[in-house]
Amino acid sequence: MINPATGSSQTGQPYPGEANGVYQITNPLSASALTLLDDYYPLPNVNGNGYNYENLQPIPSSTDGFDGRIDQIINSKQQVYARFNWKNQVADVANPLLPNDVDSEYDRSFLVSHNYDITPTLLNEFRLGFTHTLLSPSFPIEGAAAIAQLGLLDVNVSNHPTDGGFPSINFSNGTGFTPIGRDHVGSFMSSTNQITDNATYIKGSHTFRSGVDLRWVRFAVPEIETPSDDYGLFTFDQDSVFTGSSFGDLLLGLPTTTYFAVTGPRDDAGALQTGLYGEDQWQVNSRLTVNLGLRWELLPPFVDVNGIQANFDPETNAILVNDNLYTKLGGPVLAFLQSFNACNAAPPGFSDPADAGYVASTSLPCTEVVSNDQEGFPKGLRQTYLRNIDPRISIAYRPFKNNKTVLRAGFGIYTVTNLGQLQNNNESNPQASVHTYVNGFGSNNQPLIEFPNSIAASQLVQIGGGTIEQATDPRYRDPQSAQWNVTVERELPSQTNLRVSYVGMNSYRMNVSINWNQIPPSSTPYTVPPGGWVDPRAPYQNWGVIYSTENLGFQNYQALQLEATHKTSHGLFFQADYTWAHDISDAQGDVPTGFGGETNYGLAVVNRFDLSADRGNVAGVRRQRFLLTGTYELPFGQGRRWSSSFKPLNAVVGGWNVNTITLLETGPYLTPTISCALDQSNTDPLGDGAECRPDLVGNPIPAQRTQNEYFNLSAFAPTPTNAGRIGNAGVGILEGPGTIAVNAGLSKVMPLNEKFRLRFEATFTNALNHVNFAPPATDVSSPSTFGVLESAQTADYGGNRTGQLALRLDF
Repeated sequence: MINPATGSSQTGQPYPGEANGVYQITNPLSASALTLLDDYYPLPNVNGNGYNYENLQPIPSSTDGFDGRIDQIINSKQQVYARFNWKNQVADVANPLLPNDVDSEYDRSFLVSHNYDITPTLLNEFRLGFTHTLLSPSFPIEGAAAIAQLGLLDVNVSNHPTDGGFPSINFSNGTGFTPIGRDHVGSFMSSTNQITDNATYIKGSHTFRSGVDLRWVRFAVPEIETPSDDYGLFTFDQDSVFTGSSFGDLLLGLPTTTYFAVTGPRDDAGALQTGLYGEDQWQVNSRLTVNLGLRWELLPPFVDVNGIQANFDPETNAILVNDNLYTKLGGPVLAFLQSFNACNAAPPGFSDPADAGYVASTSLPCTEVVSNDQEGFPKGLRQTYLRNIDPRISIAYRPFKNNKTVLRAGFGIYTVTNLGQLQNNNESNPQASVHTYVNGFGSNNQPLIEFPNSIAASQLVQIGGGTIEQATDPRYRDPQSAQWNVTVERELPSQTNLRVSYVGMNSYRMNVSINWNQIPPSSTPYTVPPGGWVDPRAPYQNWGVIYSTENLGFQNYQALQLEATHKTSHGLFFQADYTWAHDISDAQGDVPTGFGGETNYGLAVVNRFDLSADRGNVAGVRRQRFLLTGTYELPFGQGRRWSSSFKPLNAVVGGWNVNTITLLETGPYLTPTISCALDQSNTDPLGDGAECRPDLVGNPIPAQRTQNEYFNLSAFAPTPTNAGRIGNAGVGILEGPGTIAVNAGLSKVMPLNEKFRLRFEATFTNALNHVNFAPPATDVSSPSTFGVLESAQTADYGGNRTGQLALRLDF
């Protein structure tokens, strides 16, 4: 550790006692840090393997609701039904080290359908429905109160003074401490209103189907950029220029970076999505059926009702703004314009009364502000792609003139409907002031930012260096997936069917998050000149990070699937499924931890110039998976193979059923990580919010695996100094522990009389109580936890054995 009172990590002197491995901090400790530690970080209560605190956190929940359905036959040709679903749920959600959320969810859905047999060969089906969801989270600490409690200064909470929240404070790098924080709280509403109409016409050996699908999709959410937003994100890094310890920096109140996104009003955006299709099912002969189809999708970008949207066009170095923003809210806020040194406050033909007299700084390049009409884009600020044409073809063939063997094959292209995160990317940008402040030493050799100050005095008004979170390629095209399969089905003796399938899929134009201001890896250090924000090699000197979602990703899936089904015979039913799958992609980011969402929001890939380096096993797909479901009626008792007229014997041993759901699967794919402070690509991955990987220098599987060494730490090393590249350890090169979960049940029905029956059930998850470990940590920068199996998994019923006994009275 280095004493900041005597200099930087390059020139400073160690703390007294460091030579003996004892760290002594002699500077006054930060009152903000002490308040945080005293009030929110509990004392150790266990001596675990890599951890020293555990807590059983209650997360109660309650649900009530009802479903209703009405069916009405109007006449011999028409019938109608309606269905309504109503559900309310209140559930606690645990926040590490902080009080629970108490979240209320309200779900409503309705559907009415009308079927009309117009003629014996013409049928029409009309459907109308909606699905509405409202999530109202409640967090007991007001963000403004938390800021006041910690004594932090220069935190602007004026836009959301009473919202719940807590500043995010992260000093986990190299320490293993759990980060703390809660972004500001507000209700989330999503709705889909849908109308569909499908017509079926039969003529000879052809069955024609066509239809239209109209969906009005809308969401209204709080304006949220990244964790804690208005209340701040404070990051402490172990390789800082201060003490060389994340925890040491915290104790002295010296964050490596501070981040704020002073957010504006709620986002409220929606769009009308349209689908049209036509299909011909042709019965060529008694053995061959062919299906041909074509679908067209129109998926325009969402439009905010108030125009709170902004996008970035790298081709013209321009900020695209929705016209409505000027007519309804007066244009972007001043801090947004200053954050990138806008050339102008408003496009030609518009005025910005909130920022009258705005003048750009001449010390930096500037970026034009243009309206969507000015650049020829719709109000959603990206093109509406018109070429989502999805052909489909399939065949079914019986080669032996009977129903015992069937060959099926199919191919189709499917357009991916983007919702949620992608549509939310451009929301809120022009009404938010997003800044990242980097700490360091000032001209007086004192830290620029030191608690209780959260921003340096020289940074209170910042021109340039802003972050856009997150743009979308204005020429974005909807992702698509080409899927195909070949299946052979065979009916075997003894009521058993066997199915063998080959399934393939290529997905393209997938979403990848990049930083447009990133430079290629090289051996030249990343250097920010005085008064600048990025290395001179970056293309946009007035910006900091420019996150953007681009159509750059690809994914390929190949699988062999086996399925055996035994129909109920002699009291036995089972279905067994086995899948061998190989799924690789370059669209997961640098360090995927599960199935990715629509975008990696605020998380750029570490090298946008070579996405092939991110090509690897998909984290959420298991290489092998076997699932067995079945039930067996024990052959004892009245009406079964070995029956008895002795009623007491029947009552004890008769009428029992046993069942199982058994899952066997290999583990998830994991990716090794390393602190980006050790990065040798010289692309500023810490500033990008990127994640880094080490070099692979040996066999990651130890010669003898143990619980404390599931992976071989010595197989990884930091990238050599001045290598000018990212780490060569690949994505998904590690495979976590698998799962063995035998779930079993036992049941018996006991007739009491002609009207009443009593049913007894005993069910068990993980009946063998097999230990299924959760994936271990893979951060080689934390050697005490790397590759250590510390906890049991909770997914796929792989946790500790649980049992339930139940009695049910049927009448």
